[in-house]
Amino acid sequence: MAEILVVDDDTSTRKAIGNILKRDGHQVIYASDGVKALSVLQDNSQIALIITDVVMPNLDGRELVAAILRNEEFSKIPTLIMSAMVTVKEIKSLLEMGAGRFLAKPVSPDRLLEEVESSLVHSVRSASLAQRSDDGK
Repeated sequence: MAEILVVDDDTSTRKAIGNILKRDGHQVIYASDGVKALSVLQDNSQIALIITDVVMPNLDGRELVAAILRNEEFSKIPTLIMSAMVTVKEIKSLLEMGAGRFLAKPVSPDRLLEEVESSLVHSVRSASLAQRSDDGK
């Protein structure tokens, strides 16, 4: 399965999302804000999906998405935004900016996994990681 970066400043939310993903067979890496997420991305070329909150300290989800899209390698990673604190206008702006999908918190485990699988299926980076994995066997 895929390696997924979960970015949220709330520890219990990070763990809850991570547990859902792990039960589905994914590997999960955690970051508590956008600054730490960018550091994780620099150190890990296997991340196939980013799930991020919007409202966070230091570097929020909007700024994280913008930084990801400015980086040629990172821009290929699909981004799933999850938040309970944004308006419809902000959601539209994030999606137009390049975030792949938006989910309102709280989200059911089934809905989360459905969006994760859909994001991974349509991911250019995920496909290239799978190809590299197959080539290494």
